Parts: sequence; structure tokens; C-alpha cells
Amino acid sequence: MSVQEGRFSVNYWIDAVSKKDADAFAQKVSVEQTVEVPLEVVPAGYVHGVILGKVSSVEQSGCGRGFEAKISYSNDA
Repeated sequence: MSVQEGRFSVNYWIDAVSKKDADAFAQKVSVEQTVEVPLEVVPAGYVHGVILGKVSSVEQSGCGRGFEAKISYSNDA
């Protein structure tokens, strides 16, 4: 876990066969870990712009299987 001004980041290992699948799963995690409602109903403004988790990166895992995702969260979440 790393910390930056107003946000902290968490690294996740995702068992997916493709980058596309890993990206989609990381996005779902970022929503589930913050607002716990479908992304379509998250209001614009503070909740969407600040509270909602943000996927920073999704990269192939160094072990050759799966992907590593980095997601940042607001300290207010």
C-alpha cells in the first residue's frame, strides 16, 4: 500500500486470462470497494470525482500468470 496526498493505493493480484478481462475486473473492484452500487448510478461531482476508486494501472504479473492492478482510494472513502 502506498499513500499520496488525500489518497492511498492498494495492489491487487487478478486471476484473468486477458488484459481486457483484468481491466474490467479492476474497475469493478474500484467501485465495489467504495460506493458499492453500479457505476451507472454514481452521481457526478464529489462522489464520482473523488470518492470513487481509481484504477491507476493493470499490468501482466511478474510471475507470468494473472495481472497486478493498482487502485487508489480517497482517504474520505
